[in-house]
Amino acid sequence: MKKQRTTPRRVRAAAAWAATALAALVLAAFQTIAFGSDAPADRVPPPAIATAPVSAAAGSQSASFDGVVEAVRQTQVAAQVPGAVVALNVRAGDRVQA
Repeated sequence: MKKQRTTPRRVRAAAAWAATALAALVLAAFQTIAFGSDAPADRVPPPAIATAPVSAAAGSQSASFDGVVEAVRQTQVAAQVPGAVVALNVRAGDRVQA
């Protein structure tokens, strides 16, 4: 009959502690990579831009300019409770106020 080897309790406890510590480090690394760090040293100051005062041009009453606004980042938005949008009271191009 073979004698079964058992792992001492201290070794199992140390292995469990090491696995927990490793999991915490991996999770922290993932969070830093995925969401960035809020540390002030990581923040890059915004670039300097040139500005000029705005004034009306001679002979024109109004001006119109077309443009496109694009987001720097995208994210998915999800509700915490299930539901459905049953009405949307605005259309593309409508003016809305906050």
